[in-house]
Amino acid sequence: MSSKTKNTNNNNDGQVLSREYFWRIIFVFSVLFVGFLALIARLVVLQIVDTNKYKSIARSQHESRVNLRPERGDILDRNGKLLASTIKSISFAIDPSILKDSSEIERICDRISIITGQDNEKLLSKVYNSKGSFVWLARGILPYEAQGLDSIRSKGFIKIYEPKRVYLYGSLASQVIGCTDIDNNGLTGLELSLDSLLKGHSGSTIMLRNAAGRLVPTISTTTSEAMNGKSVKLTIDIELQRIAEHELKLGVEKSGSEAGSLVILDPATGEILAMASFPTFDPNNIMEILPGAMKNRAISDVYEPGSTFKLITAAAALEENVITPDEWVDGCNGVLKFPDYEIKDDHPLGKVRFSEAIEKSSNIVFSSVANNIPSNKFYKYIRDFGFGLEYNLELHGEESGKIKPASQFDAVSKRFMGFGYGIMVTPLQMVNAYAVIANFGEMMKPYVISNIYNSNKDIISTTKPIKIRRVLSEGTSKALINLLVGVVDRGTGIAAKIEGLRIAGKTGTAQQVSSGSYSKANYTASFAGILPADNPKFVMMIVLDKPQGNIYGGSTAAPIFRNISKSWITVNHDFLNEKHKIDNTIDTNRFITIPNLKGMSAALAVKLLTNLGIKCNNTAKVEIVGNQQPKHGSLVRAGSEVLLLSSAKPLSITQESLLNEIGGLNIKNALTILQSKNISVRVEGSGLVQNIYLSKTGEILNCRLICK
Repeated sequence: MSSKTKNTNNNNDGQVLSREYFWRIIFVFSVLFVGFLALIARLVVLQIVDTNKYKSIARSQHESRVNLRPERGDILDRNGKLLASTIKSISFAIDPSILKDSSEIERICDRISIITGQDNEKLLSKVYNSKGSFVWLARGILPYEAQGLDSIRSKGFIKIYEPKRVYLYGSLASQVIGCTDIDNNGLTGLELSLDSLLKGHSGSTIMLRNAAGRLVPTISTTTSEAMNGKSVKLTIDIELQRIAEHELKLGVEKSGSEAGSLVILDPATGEILAMASFPTFDPNNIMEILPGAMKNRAISDVYEPGSTFKLITAAAALEENVITPDEWVDGCNGVLKFPDYEIKDDHPLGKVRFSEAIEKSSNIVFSSVANNIPSNKFYKYIRDFGFGLEYNLELHGEESGKIKPASQFDAVSKRFMGFGYGIMVTPLQMVNAYAVIANFGEMMKPYVISNIYNSNKDIISTTKPIKIRRVLSEGTSKALINLLVGVVDRGTGIAAKIEGLRIAGKTGTAQQVSSGSYSKANYTASFAGILPADNPKFVMMIVLDKPQGNIYGGSTAAPIFRNISKSWITVNHDFLNEKHKIDNTIDTNRFITIPNLKGMSAALAVKLLTNLGIKCNNTAKVEIVGNQQPKHGSLVRAGSEVLLLSSAKPLSITQESLLNEIGGLNIKNALTILQSKNISVRVEGSGLVQNIYLSKTGEILNCRLICK
């Protein structure tokens, strides 16, 4: 082969290789170009098309929205005393997916069990059987109770600060104030009916998550501020409420009643000064509530009133000139017979004046008087006095009762209605009916909310007294007052009498319906009273359910009225005009609960005890009461003696000795004792002293008071 041919072949091979190399380069560049286009397209999708989606994912990884819980508004009594408030508490939980050390879990659960009283085994079972990543162990623990838990730093042990509702007077007025659940939502009473007002509005803030996964605040994040709830001031006087509840409890227990209720109101304004039911409950401990204890019987119990309803019959008859107080009536010697029924009196009367018939509470006379009132007129007065209607009180559960329409009145129903049968009423309706005559014939709307405050404690709403209607003339009202004074002075209500005061009142004893017929064993005993009769300051209605033994309202309910009235007068001299004179003779048959005198000046303690009818021994010339015998809360007979003692002075003041001395005192009394010992004090919270922490700076003792 010639050299020329060889060269030609070599050239052809080179050209082929060059073309292959060229197309390879083109292919690589094409792939890279397509890849670049795909990358550009992907970036467009990520950064433009799906930008919001991925921003949201990023925020969820680095940011967290945290709810800001508002502080629930306070509830105060008419004098500004704090009844319900909110404090900071700690709640504890475990994340079982993180905390897996069984010994550490057992240590935590054991401590929780000691603090809360929960069963340790149940706590452990709750943790070990959980399939989630969050298990509540305890909620609403007060900081001073959490000692030993607040120092635990185990991963997976969660501590959350939450607001906790506290009721500074325990069970006092609990059916009125109500209670909240663990999340501070209203459950009963005003806490429920005013829930949206009291709880405020939640807020929120965005917090960043650091590398360790912990949330940290940042200046640049948006925050929606929580709006704290509004506060309310009640018309209730908590000191009168305290007396009323104490005497109602004693009265229910003494009479063997199943339950009892009372209402006290100012007839001139309609303000409810006290409202109580027994049995009651402690809203600070809603896990141990007896059935029915939350019920506000004063507005929700309906019953046939019996003889207290005779006021309405008498009012209608006097206003319509059907009868006069001095007119002669016939009591038929205690028995009035008809073909199908008969009406009897427990205190038989012959021919007497109408005034005596009301004093002796004659069913026969009032049945005849009611029968002589035209049906449409009788119905009108019953409605005008508020029966069969609601007052739309600021509380849930108010009942309207039940009355027949005038078209269904007949001789039988009118006769029985004349002395309180065939009509269903509530204690609130009855007390406001008596308030009508105490207010000279005008009916006022009952109410329990006085003022509403914003979160800055500025008044934003004030309730003013509302006149509903004029029911009676002033002359008829005064005549009725005089008739009811006779009931207390000479009649069935004599057990309500207080020497030196004119009291108007009426007793009631009514059979209850059981299995479709009137029972011979179950009764409702009641008493309605007006004090003082010539210048009424309050009207009170007391109702006892199923008293045993002595069933009469004059023997069971009237003494409760007397005891409440006398206790209130002795500690509130401004309650009455100067012209009224009170018999200060000590009734040694009456029992009194010894108040807590620790921290008071001796002069104040002596005055308080004297007003309560208790003798005071201060021969040691004590200036500040450090102790007392008997101890506070003891039940003693009126006329007993209390010994005032000075504050104990141990050689060394210890945290334990101080807590024993001032634990349970209000802040004012605790400060008095501590200052007398030259101890510097810092107070946390409000209410009563629950715990103390003692420290020393040089020669100065410091004490931190934990109150609630």
